[in-house]
Amino acid sequence: MAEIDRHEQNAGQLETAQRNGLGLATVGIVTIKKDVVTSSYFLAGKDGDPTAADKVVRQIWSDKKTEQLQEHLDTDSVFLTMPSTTRTNIIPVQLAKYLSQKTGRPWLNGDNIFNAEHNAASKNIPRDKRIFNARLFSTIDKRNTDKLKNKKVVIVDDIITSGSSIRNLAEFLRSQEINVTHAIGLMGDRRLEIDQKTENKLKELLKQKGIEIDFDTINYITRMEAGGLIRLINNCSGSHL
Repeated sequence: MAEIDRHEQNAGQLETAQRNGLGLATVGIVTIKKDVVTSSYFLAGKDGDPTAADKVVRQIWSDKKTEQLQEHLDTDSVFLTMPSTTRTNIIPVQLAKYLSQKTGRPWLNGDNIFNAEHNAASKNIPRDKRIFNARLFSTIDKRNTDKLKNKKVVIVDDIITSGSSIRNLAEFLRSQEINVTHAIGLMGDRRLEIDQKTENKLKELLKQKGIEIDFDTINYITRMEAGGLIRLINNCSGSHL
């Protein structure tokens, strides 16, 4: 249970909060379609092809989703794309451009403002272990962050699996006094905050296993991250705790 041990050690580093403040994301579809993510045009979009990326966006996103998104936007909302560790994935960029045209709100390319670092590419990290492999961010040029001050930032990503990357970026931006109000994904789970049922289940399991953790930290993680922790703990024998 080395992953649980690391999480316990890092728990005190997270600021206490009732919830992570992300709520429900707006997503094109709530399932991750295998035929799409394995398609040649999706892979080409991840590799920097704008035409292929635009095809992905128009295949998945609908006018109905834009209408739903409008409910979360204000006059000072701005779309910010998820910074890519490879700096080649432009699917979030094409989605942000598309939504900017549809809603009249500006957009900014996260790759031009922030560096993103990761021990490994997300696709190579099992979903249940992404909580232990946080994506770290740093500012390329502090003057660029001024463009986000006094704005309501909407994070734009392509696929929301565990929600870890979005949560990591939101926490970093808030540490820079930048207001994050919403998140968008083409595909994936909308529920970026842990629900009460899952929270209670995780807390009870931690108590049963004798794992000490600051329960306020649980409020920060996403529902999918909590589900991953539950599966990891259940799959570990007592001798590994």
